[in-house]
Amino acid sequence: ALRKKTIVSEASHDLIFKPSTMVLPEADTYPFPFLKGADERYAMGWFVTDDFALHSGSWYGTRTLVVRDLKRPLTIAVFLNSGDAETRNELIEAAYPLIDDYLMTIAKP
Repeated sequence: ALRKKTIVSEASHDLIFKPSTMVLPEADTYPFPFLKGADERYAMGWFVTDDFALHSGSWYGTRTLVVRDLKRPLTIAVFLNSGDAETRNELIEAAYPLIDDYLMTIAKP
């Protein structure tokens, strides 16, 4: 529903993912290979690059991370009952190439 823009208007959707001029001091928090050193900016609750939007959170023994590919129908969400951010990041690093390879395979005619 978010990708098809049925929850909020297209204008609101575009505003949510619009990068601000604020540079992220914690840009090294997500050194994922698929970001390829892209310039990360802050949007409304999201860290964004030209290709991706990331949102994370934690609360007393839980960790979450959502990685949304803005150019393709790919979103990965990790929800952990663990306070370990490193495990969360390792899961994203392992899952992304598998899903990316799959999408590349099915996209071929």
